[in-house]
Amino acid sequence: MVLTKWFVILILLVGCGVPQKIEESTIPEEIKDEVNHSDECEDEMISDEELPSVQYLVFEDITKEIGHILNDDIGFVYHNLVTDQRISFNEKKHFYAASTVKTLIAMQLLDVGFDLRTEVMLKSSHLQKGRGAITNGGTVGQSYVLEEVLYEMMVSSDNTATQMAFELGRPYQAWTYAGSYSSSGGHHRLYNGENLVTPEYMADAMLHLHHNQSHYQHVLDLKFKTPDQMNLFDDMDVYAKKPGQSISRSSFSQIGILYEDQPFVFVIYAQNSRSIEDMRTVAQVMLTAHRKNR
Repeated sequence: MVLTKWFVILILLVGCGVPQKIEESTIPEEIKDEVNHSDECEDEMISDEELPSVQYLVFEDITKEIGHILNDDIGFVYHNLVTDQRISFNEKKHFYAASTVKTLIAMQLLDVGFDLRTEVMLKSSHLQKGRGAITNGGTVGQSYVLEEVLYEMMVSSDNTATQMAFELGRPYQAWTYAGSYSSSGGHHRLYNGENLVTPEYMADAMLHLHHNQSHYQHVLDLKFKTPDQMNLFDDMDVYAKKPGQSISRSSFSQIGILYEDQPFVFVIYAQNSRSIEDMRTVAQVMLTAHRKNR
């Protein structure tokens, strides 16, 4: 590593606290309607006080370009899958997961061992608003094969399909597999009615997906087909992603893997004053730095 290209910001990492006991096995109410609605940088180095949550090594030019964006309302992780280089900000902070949780639901159903030809019946309790063929064309009592349910959940972000998939895994405690994706414990507030997750956990989950892609190939294929509505990486064909959005919570998010010469995981969560444009700025700066330093 060329040391002149790097500087280290040392901080005291704060833990996530004691995991909460999971009491409920229902999708949080907000998941049901959240997804389908559709300053010049300063030249000075950013101080430790200005960036209290920056972890690991950070490119000097990155902090110059996005330092004005970074605050408690945004968190992200970049992880190079070849070099294991990791750059993060607020990765241990909890953010609203929105539809990014749908990737985990799909992974967990494969972990349980469901066949893609498994039939899933649409119930009245599954019906939600939003996009998707099942939400807008399904009939109560109609059966769909799991492959179609997962496609609608992931690619169309169909909330009715999400309810069907989640209920299918409920008797098998499918969500218990989520703990094997990361040792960070950043998912303990995911299925308890809050739908909160840390960027650290989601980045680790994407690492788990990548390193076990033969097992999760179907999920990865669906992530490639999912449109990059936020246009973080110009909707590249090599980008496997899942965006999330909650208008009521003013939150935006996206998790994915960009398969370039050196593939990398990129997850980002933003809320309140942070906009999609801020997310795109971070993503594009990270992509430029990645290509420059690989």
